[in-house]
Amino acid sequence: MNSISSSSAFSPSANSRIKLLIKVLAYFIGYPTKDEPISSTIKHLEYFERLTIFFRVLRFGFRQTKPVETLNFPIKTSSTLDYNNILMRICYSLNLVRLFIITYTNNETLQIHLGDIVYRSKDRFQLNILLTSSMLILAVAREWALALESKGKMSSLNYYDYIRINGFKADYLNMTQHQTNAFRTTVHITAIFFSRVVVSTGPFVCIAYYSVCFTNPYYYKYYYLTITCSIWSVIICYSFITLLAQIFGFAGYLFIMTMIYLHQLESLIEVSQFVRYSGQDQHIQQFIRKTIICLNNSETNSNKMKYFIFYAFTVCAFFGDLFTFYGLIINFYSEMLATLYATMGTLIFMLLGMVCFVANGFINKIEKVYANCHGICKSNKLSIATYLKIFEFMDRSVVPINGVKIGDVTVIQKTFFVKFIMEIASSLMLITINLRQYFE
Repeated sequence: MNSISSSSAFSPSANSRIKLLIKVLAYFIGYPTKDEPISSTIKHLEYFERLTIFFRVLRFGFRQTKPVETLNFPIKTSSTLDYNNILMRICYSLNLVRLFIITYTNNETLQIHLGDIVYRSKDRFQLNILLTSSMLILAVAREWALALESKGKMSSLNYYDYIRINGFKADYLNMTQHQTNAFRTTVHITAIFFSRVVVSTGPFVCIAYYSVCFTNPYYYKYYYLTITCSIWSVIICYSFITLLAQIFGFAGYLFIMTMIYLHQLESLIEVSQFVRYSGQDQHIQQFIRKTIICLNNSETNSNKMKYFIFYAFTVCAFFGDLFTFYGLIINFYSEMLATLYATMGTLIFMLLGMVCFVANGFINKIEKVYANCHGICKSNKLSIATYLKIFEFMDRSVVPINGVKIGDVTVIQKTFFVKFIMEIASSLMLITINLRQYFE
């Protein structure tokens, strides 16, 4: 009896702890509760948009075709001189020149005047090379993203402009009601996650910058270096914060653009299972027509972003290999720095793996629709016109252009991740061997 009473007494507390843990995890992930209204998702979506417009990730947010004057918060139009954007460009251009001079000069007086935070450090050259290349790559990606918007290649975001006004309507989104609800959950989580990432860039950059400053003994020894590092810290931190926020914000936009077509394909899988047993030519032809339209729209969107995705994927893979080599192979004088590089390289590899896993979902879902079309042909006696429509889709779905394209090379798959990483790793190994005197 005592054991029964003790277990019954323990069970409610255990259940409450489990429920509390689930609530905490749901809060950090951003998972919406059952009673949370759709207006909450729209609120988080608009908050993400305001953040990205503030950091000039995109100038017009979700509204890519309609007049921006009708938005309920002020932003700059293309005909207005955008002083914030100009300030960002001046700051990171000035920092690029400064970092280039610091990296390749041996004049210690000039290094002090320019606020070299790794002054006389044994790892000074490697760190400054890393900072210079990182800022240059981020600046190129940032200008490229703005150029894509100015050319009208972000038109898929108009779906979210409609959602902001009218909510999640299954008919407009070309999804089933089940997938519309799942899409709303995905958008809710994505908006919260990327908003938190964009906001966290400020504390992250400041902590990283001042940690390097405070661990340099010459920062305290030479007061003039203390002053110059403190003055330059404003421009440096501002540049890196804005650039990182812009890149993470644009990654959020790319992700939510991809999710539209993924959930549309998932809806087509559900519809194909219904059509398979209905056996009506009209329903089957309508299903095939919507499927081809979905594939064409996703291919069009992929073509717009393929070169930017190739650039981003190549850079991330290169830096992932570079950080791994820096942290595990090249002998750094600072063990903490080597551990930091190895950790960053591991995180980049995990991120690329997740991206490949999500992108591979396109191919998997198209294969499921293709298999269901085989079932439709076997289970029903259809007209010749319907058979031709089905064969048209089946021919369209087996071409190697379906999925998230990475340049003109291929589409992203699970196996592509390993091959691409190994190719860059082998190239980086050759560079390291031939230039090893610079790392000693």
